[in-house]
Amino acid sequence: MGREEPQQDQEQKRRGIGPFWLGILSGLLLAGIIFHRAVLELIVDFSDSVLPVLTMPGLLEITVGFIGFGIVLLINHLLRREQDDEWVVLEDSEDENSRKDDR
Repeated sequence: MGREEPQQDQEQKRRGIGPFWLGILSGLLLAGIIFHRAVLELIVDFSDSVLPVLTMPGLLEITVGFIGFGIVLLINHLLRREQDDEWVVLEDSEDENSRKDDR
C-alpha cells in the first residue's frame, strides 16, 4: 500500500501541471496582444543582435547540437514518465539453475 500513495501523488502533480502551463502560455499570449508594438520591437532587436552570433559557423553547430540533445532528453523524459517500471526481470529457467548447481 505504501507504493501506491506516491504514485497517486505523481498523478495529481501531472494533472496540476497542465493548467499551470496553460496559464503561462495564455498570459504570454495576452501580454503579446496588449503590448503588440513593444513585443515586435523586442523581437526585431533580438533578431538583430543575438541571432547573428548564434548562427556563426562554429556556434551554429553547437547551438543545433544543444537543441537536438534537449529534444532527445525531453522525449526520453516524457516516455519514461508514461512507463511505470523500468526494470526488466528475467525469469530463471531450470536449465540455468542446474548448471549453477553442477559447478
